[in-house]
Amino acid sequence: MLKITTIIKDYKNFSKKEILLLIFPILIISGPFLSDLTVVYFSIIYAYLLIKNKDFENILFDYKYFFLFGIICFVSTFINSKIDILTLKSILLFRFYFFICFSIIIIESNKKLLSHFFILLFITLSVLTIDAYFQLLTNYNFFGFEKLDPKRLSGMFDDEYVLGSFLFKASILLLYTSCFSKINSNYSLILFLFIIEPMIFFSGQRGPFIISIIFVFGIFLVNYKSMITYISLIYLILLIGGNLLLNDKYNERFIYDVSANIKKENIIKIDNKNNKNISFSIFSPAHTQLYASSISMFSEKKLLGHGVNSFRKECVKYNVCSSHPHNFYLQVLAETGLIGFIVIFCFFINITIDLLIKLKKIIINKNYEIKQSYYLNLGVFLIFFPLQPNGNLFNNYMLVNLSIIIVFYLYDKKLNE
Repeated sequence: MLKITTIIKDYKNFSKKEILLLIFPILIISGPFLSDLTVVYFSIIYAYLLIKNKDFENILFDYKYFFLFGIICFVSTFINSKIDILTLKSILLFRFYFFICFSIIIIESNKKLLSHFFILLFITLSVLTIDAYFQLLTNYNFFGFEKLDPKRLSGMFDDEYVLGSFLFKASILLLYTSCFSKINSNYSLILFLFIIEPMIFFSGQRGPFIISIIFVFGIFLVNYKSMITYISLIYLILLIGGNLLLNDKYNERFIYDVSANIKKENIIKIDNKNNKNISFSIFSPAHTQLYASSISMFSEKKLLGHGVNSFRKECVKYNVCSSHPHNFYLQVLAETGLIGFIVIFCFFINITIDLLIKLKKIIINKNYEIKQSYYLNLGVFLIFFPLQPNGNLFNNYMLVNLSIIIVFYLYDKKLNE
């Protein structure tokens, strides 16, 4: 294990840009302002370097999916809105692309960052989870934030119920970066399986909990010879299963509410004259109506959609309305059309192929050295899996959370090319 004096000495030698990247997960916990400000800062530096060095070829070819998707977002919004605030926002989406590119350059220029990123993230997740358990047991966290919903926890996020989502995404990075540290990687696995995964359940966020359980089984798939994974599975089954069966609030949140919602009927508005009755719901009646609205929007403008963040304006013509349709791919279909959908879906296919290749190398070729890379790949696959409810893809805070995951995913791809 690294000595504290060595860690402090290294931090003194890090540049401001490197420190900002190291503490980026902490900035995310603090809220959208500081994390997005860091994204803007990185993007300005990267844009300056591109202009100074006239190195525009990297923009076009290094990470083509994201650059192309950004172009489609702008074109779609410009066609629909001409020059207005939405068009300006679509241009500003490129700051996340520049942030990704520049962050990868920072990591490549100083590999020691990865071990320190792991240490800081390990400490951050430990404190965040302990704080959340304190709120679970006492109804207040360390900062005095009250537990207002008996079925959900917010922890340090105060009135924002994103604790489970953040814990899952951050755990993916924790497990990946553990291979760059001198600390035994089993410590991060134990932290996730025994401490963080139960807290994702107690957070009450159903979507993150379901994909985190799939993630747990994905971990077991490549660690079936490890006693830690067997003990953790028994522990999770007893703890989570016991709460689902014996605790009314969790039974209602995860079982009763879900089964009751799925059975509810829906009347879907097809057009101005025709409605269609369906005898079930996808996740819930509200989700079903929103999905129907996004499909109706897509059918109206199939090629390039209605423009970025247009769902909140256009959905009033159809069924239930919201700021977004609660699914990345349906939102992309409605707002950027078939062209935008093809780009983002091709990215998902690429993730899937990478995942299958890694699984083959681990299970068949017995190459266990790439397990951490596999964890990262599996996590990204689950985050972008099409058949799950999501937040607003074009929300700044969502993009901040996704961008840091993509930074490490693309860095790992370059590392293993």
